[in-house]
Amino acid sequence: MAKAVSIAGSAIWTLIFPAGLVLLFLLNFGLVNQAFRDLLAMTSRIHSMKTAWVEFTLRDKDHLAVSVSTSDLGGVDAPERQAIVKTVKWLNGLRTQRLFTLEKDDLHCAFTQATAQMRRLAGVDYDLEEAGLITSTYDEAATQAAAGKADPLIGTAQSCYRIRLTPRGYNVKTVLVEVIRNGFEDGVGIEGEKL
Repeated sequence: MAKAVSIAGSAIWTLIFPAGLVLLFLLNFGLVNQAFRDLLAMTSRIHSMKTAWVEFTLRDKDHLAVSVSTSDLGGVDAPERQAIVKTVKWLNGLRTQRLFTLEKDDLHCAFTQATAQMRRLAGVDYDLEEAGLITSTYDEAATQAAAGKADPLIGTAQSCYRIRLTPRGYNVKTVLVEVIRNGFEDGVGIEGEKL
């Protein structure tokens, strides 16, 4: 009898309980998926991370402004330095990523069936141009060359433009790289022991 109870208990824990959990997960997949998305959305609000050895402070705009104002920008005058500090405070993750991933004379085209990501990046390009970090110029030859080629996923190119960083854009990138470098070398923006 004891052996039968042991076998039944073992079967419950090894077969029925995991199958029940899988079934419960499958029946509530939409809720689990939404909960996972909500959890990922909360990660953008994280302000600091602590481990046993180091603490990273994220989104500390005042500390970042101090780091930027003490950065070595060579012959940049005080009003331009203040504009750079203001611009660095204005940047968000997507704008910063776009600023760092632009190549010299990058060619970008607007397509008839652009994806959401392509439209988002076009909006970011517009923001960066309004902030004076990039310039964009219409490229007639590239537009004509791309107009003849249709892509089944994104359609045909409506217009193409070339993006260039402005001197302020280069200065902002330089300052951000310096702040990141200082964070690793000197502990600026990173509190705690160095490894």
